[in-house]
Amino acid sequence: MHLTLRALPVAVALALAGAAGAAYAQQPADEGARTLAALSATTPAGMAANSAPDAGWFDRAWDGTKRIAREGDPDFYISGAIYHMPYDYSSERRGELNEGGWGGGLGKSLTDARDNQRMLFAMLIRDSHYKPQYTAGYGWIARWNMGGGVKFGLGYTAALIARSDYADYTPMPVILPLASVGTDRAALYATFVPFSNVLYVFGKLSFK
Repeated sequence: MHLTLRALPVAVALALAGAAGAAYAQQPADEGARTLAALSATTPAGMAANSAPDAGWFDRAWDGTKRIAREGDPDFYISGAIYHMPYDYSSERRGELNEGGWGGGLGKSLTDARDNQRMLFAMLIRDSHYKPQYTAGYGWIARWNMGGGVKFGLGYTAALIARSDYADYTPMPVILPLASVGTDRAALYATFVPFSNVLYVFGKLSFK
C-alpha cells in the first residue's frame, strides 16, 4: 500500500491510538478506571470545585471551566509563525503562503498544585492564505522546572477553529499536541497540525 507523506502524521496518530486502545483493553478494570480518571483530570473537570459528588462529567467540566475563568490569571496571546513542512509544500508554494500568522488573543490560565496549567483562550490570526482565522478552546500543559524559573511543558489543546478554507468558516473541532517553554509570566507555545502539515508557534504573556 502506498502511503503519502501528507497522510503519514494521520497514519501515525491512528496507529498510536490503536495501540493505546489495545493496551487499555488488556488492563484490569481498576487500572482502566485509573487511566480514565487520569485523562479526565487533565480536562476542565479536573478543576471542578463545587460540583455534587455524584455529578456527571459534563457538569464537572462546566464547573471547572467557570473556575478557570473566574480564578485564572489574565493572559495576552501574541501570534507569530506558521511553518509549512517542506516535505508537503514545495519552495514555490511556500513562497505563496503566509508564514507570519500575526494576530492576538485573550485568555485565562489557572495553575494547579502540581504546577500544571489549564488555559481558556480565544485568538484571531492571519492564516496561511492571508485571511482571518478564529480559534477558541482549552489547553492543558504539564510543566517541568528546568531551573532559573524556566519551565518546559507538554500537553494538548482542544479547540474550535473557523477558517475560510474549511467549509467557509464553519467551526471545526480539533485536538492537537501542545508544547511550551518559558516562565510563569512569558512563554512560547508550539503545536503541529497533522491534517495541514503545519507547525504553529505563538506566545503568551500572563498578568497576576
